[in-house]
Amino acid sequence: MNRPFDAKRYRRLLEGLEVTVLKLSEVEQENEKMRLDSGYFAKLPVETQKRIEGSRHAKLGSLCATFRKGIFDIKADSYVEEGVPFVRIANLRDGLISDAGLAYITEKAHVAEKATALRFGDLILSKTAYAAASFVNLPECNVSQDTIAVRLSEEGKRLCDGAYLAMYLNSKYGIALMRRQFQGNVQEHLSLDDGRKIPVPLFDAKVQIAVKAALTQADAELHRTEVHLTKAETTLAAAIGLDGWQPRQALSYTRRASQAFAAGRLDAEYFREAYVAARKALEQAGAIKFVPLEQQMSSLTNGHTPLRHDLTVGEVPFLCAEHVADFELTYDSDKRILRRHHQTELARTRVRNGDVLLSIKGRVGNFALAEDVPGDVNINQDVALLRFKDTLPVWWVLAFLNSPFGKLQVQQHCTGGINPFLGLGNVRKLLVAVFDDGLMARVAEQTREQVHAARAARLRARELLAAAQRAVEIAIEQDEAAALAHLATFGIAP
Repeated sequence: MNRPFDAKRYRRLLEGLEVTVLKLSEVEQENEKMRLDSGYFAKLPVETQKRIEGSRHAKLGSLCATFRKGIFDIKADSYVEEGVPFVRIANLRDGLISDAGLAYITEKAHVAEKATALRFGDLILSKTAYAAASFVNLPECNVSQDTIAVRLSEEGKRLCDGAYLAMYLNSKYGIALMRRQFQGNVQEHLSLDDGRKIPVPLFDAKVQIAVKAALTQADAELHRTEVHLTKAETTLAAAIGLDGWQPRQALSYTRRASQAFAAGRLDAEYFREAYVAARKALEQAGAIKFVPLEQQMSSLTNGHTPLRHDLTVGEVPFLCAEHVADFELTYDSDKRILRRHHQTELARTRVRNGDVLLSIKGRVGNFALAEDVPGDVNINQDVALLRFKDTLPVWWVLAFLNSPFGKLQVQQHCTGGINPFLGLGNVRKLLVAVFDDGLMARVAEQTREQVHAARAARLRARELLAAAQRAVEIAIEQDEAAALAHLATFGIAP
């Protein structure tokens, strides 16, 4: 006990441990709420803050003309099919706004909430649940209460480019510093005052311009992705001469009692005229017959969530309806199951190359082919897994089911109002139109080419965004020259 303090031994003991040692004066610094929790004093954000504040930097709030919470008093039932994009926290992905599940509000509502109206080049931060930030890559938008609308001031723009700021906030250092300011018990949140405290490194204009160039190219690749997917979705209709086809909206219609009893449905929604009109249009376009999916599948099942399992724990990605879009699967789910779940109770829903996944709850009716499956992957109860026989080209089946004609059938067979659901029994009833073999083969190949081109463009966009974020990290860790050299390997120059 009387031995002198051994500083070297003490440092060795701390190596590899999530321990931060600070003076009381450092604990009190910019800590008006006197937080003492481990989240606030985690090693990465504390060390990052010291490193950034040791060089040229500014507080986020000092760069902004607008830093406001999003619209509070707006309900989901006021959303419209077309209008001004309304960005929610789920749309903040990898530094750009994702249009998956993007909602829209009326122009009137947008003007009434002009204080949080944003334009291309502005930013949006998450305010609840988790740290996220996105560059506004839309002409205009408004934001929800779980986000923060950010617009740089003229002086802020002179010091800091918006695209660079978005990439910094999405780097591991930016995320750590944002996460540090989140607090709360049931659901963590970021207060406006705490968000304004986040330090921003102000690197040379060359670095900021190069990072912006990477983000701009990534945005262009994502637009190219959407062009290819739109072509994939319209290839079939164009090939059979029904591009732009719209069903006639009848105010009333009559059906036989035998039809109602055969369908087991008595609701008017099931017998809408649009469903009959779609079949007639296909027959007139040359459909030879209609084959139910039941005859084309070798198996059909859906997953389930293991009882009392924490989905933040595990080795196997666990896909939900949100990970299944038309023609596209997202494998990087933040939900996980254990490998023993995957190999035992969920063995029948192990995703393999060639499987077709279908969203059957919430976002119902999206079909996608599993290709290049990255190891073990499984699905929950909101996703169906279909395995097909070789009776029809699989890309023709996908093209048809993701076309307006397939979507109409899904609408017809869905049950539930607020939360649509497509039961497996109704999946079996979905019909696929059969045309001339040559036409189906051409459409299948063209659809496959467009989907693969979309996938390649999306992959390039992700690479560019990751490169931009990593360049910011390198500039923080090493120097600006190393950051520029990193971007140069991806063909990006200031």
